[in-house]
Amino acid sequence: LLIFLSFSELITLIFRPSIAIIFSEANAESVRIAFDVVIFDEGSMAYVPQIVFAAMKAKEHFVAVGDFKQLAPIAESPEGKEILTRDIFSFLKINDKGNPRPHNWLVMLDVQRRMHPVISEFSNLNFYSKLLKDFPRLEEDRKDIVQRFPMKGRVFNLINIGKFYAVAAKTSF
Repeated sequence: LLIFLSFSELITLIFRPSIAIIFSEANAESVRIAFDVVIFDEGSMAYVPQIVFAAMKAKEHFVAVGDFKQLAPIAESPEGKEILTRDIFSFLKINDKGNPRPHNWLVMLDVQRRMHPVISEFSNLNFYSKLLKDFPRLEEDRKDIVQRFPMKGRVFNLINIGKFYAVAAKTSF
């Protein structure tokens, strides 16, 4: 068996209506369900207890995929902010404030297929130490997007949002 839980699916699973119901006597059989492999996507944005819960469902292998240089877990409650905004990479001491230490568990996926090369160049220079590569046809594939409203012909635009309310408790490193 293989289960692939996205971040939103796991939130639905964990917060449906409460943890107490998941672990109740009536659901004892479902709690015992386990899978050969569990793959957890967007691991850097998930709360550590969510990842631990998903890992408990793996018989053989657990894979957490995520980028600690992207959005961290979001918590608005003052009581839980300190604990809940810590991502799994910091919790395992793999990443310390944007300074990852070499670890056997880490593998960098170094080819990106989403952003126009002009946009990825910014991320690559400022966050990824020039290790990120663009998929070869990306510029041609994104040409139609560049020509759309509202910033026709401009690939990359910086807009000052400094006076807006920020929900994330940690910035990217």
